Amino acid sequence: MSTSRSTGASAATLGIWLGIVSAATSSISGPMARSLTDAGWTPAALTIARALGAGALMLVPAVVMMRGQWELARHESGRILLLGGVGVAGTSVCYYNAITLLPISVALLIQYSAPVLVLGYTSVRRRRVPHRTTLTGVALAMLGLVLVVGVGGSGDTDATGLIWAACGSVCFATYFVASEAVSPDLPAVAVTAAALLVAGVTVGAVCLTGIIEATATTRAVELASWSMSWIWPLALLVVVATVITYTASLVSVSILGARVSSFVLLSELAFAVLTAWALAGETPRWMQLVGGAVLVGGIVLVRLGDAEAQHTGLLEPDPVE
Repeated sequence: MSTSRSTGASAATLGIWLGIVSAATSSISGPMARSLTDAGWTPAALTIARALGAGALMLVPAVVMMRGQWELARHESGRILLLGGVGVAGTSVCYYNAITLLPISVALLIQYSAPVLVLGYTSVRRRRVPHRTTLTGVALAMLGLVLVVGVGGSGDTDATGLIWAACGSVCFATYFVASEAVSPDLPAVAVTAAALLVAGVTVGAVCLTGIIEATATTRAVELASWSMSWIWPLALLVVVATVITYTASLVSVSILGARVSSFVLLSELAFAVLTAWALAGETPRWMQLVGGAVLVGGIVLVRLGDAEAQHTGLLEPDPVE
């Protein structure tokens, strides 16, 4: 029994570290994307290039690692379609539209209310009333969001940008739920490649209908006061902020479950503040910093309430807990 607990603890530690790696690499997505949108790229074009580029890079190792598991992949195809079409494509398009209208830190903070949505979904699915600590955390998180978006503040927020960020939060929550639902027996690299290719094709198909526009340019971009070729930020976006981020994230979710991994990935907020300041020259207002702290504190309480509910048997534990 002690060996089993030790193994579970080791797996949980690995899942947490992979979640942190995913958060750190994902944090450069905003500044890279902002530099490209400022140069004339549309959010849809960015999503297509990012998803198809990363999916293509991972395709050969994904096929090799499948090793006769194609029947399982067919069985999981519906979940993979949801993961790619909504979890990846929806999150990316919404986020990139949001950062064209909002500071990167604000867009991320709103999007990272997703853990509260995940917890709400799992509570409804299991027909369990959240613990009182959880409800307190949700209230704090909502207060934090109000402070972050600057209600009654200096007016540097945009209503359309807030809507895009909120939609991104819903898609991001879907990403966690769909990731947990996909069989852990499928290689993470294969699932990631499939989801990314689905995302790229989905956005491309929507663009063909004329609902959204995909435009890319070859103009030089400005990043951290440096002028450079568009290839460099796009390469970092594809390799670091997509291949590494999504692979590490999927493994983390398969180990920790949707609820826990969604809270671990909140560490991206800290990384994102640093990268947005260093690479995009964004210094958040003090009210946004306070709101961010309140938001994170609220989500920590949500996690603590979840843990207390598991301890008292009111909520089934995640796989490693």
